[in-house]
Amino acid sequence: MRRCIFFVMVIICAGVFNTVNADAVPFTSGIKLVDHMKENDKAVSGMKEVDWLKTGLYLGFIGGVYDACDGAFFCASPSDPTQGEIVSTVSKYLKENPERWNEPAVVLVVDALKEAYPCPQ
Repeated sequence: MRRCIFFVMVIICAGVFNTVNADAVPFTSGIKLVDHMKENDKAVSGMKEVDWLKTGLYLGFIGGVYDACDGAFFCASPSDPTQGEIVSTVSKYLKENPERWNEPAVVLVVDALKEAYPCPQ
C-alpha cells in the first residue's frame, strides 16, 4: 500500500512540475496515455512507422502502476496475468471510456485493472 501511495504522489508532483515543461513528464493525463497507446497498437499490428519511445513509455507506465498497486487497489496476482494481458486490459478500458481521457493516467490504469481484477471482499 505504501508503494502505491508513494507512486501516486510522484505522479501528482510530476504533474505540478509539468506546467513548466510540457514534455518533461511522459504522462499526466489520459490524453497523453491514449496517444502512447495508439503507437503501441501500431506496433502490435505490425506497422513499420512506429514511435517506439511512446510504445515503450506506454508499456513501462502500465507495468509500473501494476507493480506498485497490485494488492492495494486491485488483485491480479492470484491469476498471474501476462504483461500482454495487462496491457490489453488497459487498452480496452481506454478505448471504451473516451469520456475519461482528461483524467490522470494513473487513475485510468488503476481503474481498468480494478475492474478486471477486483480484490475479494
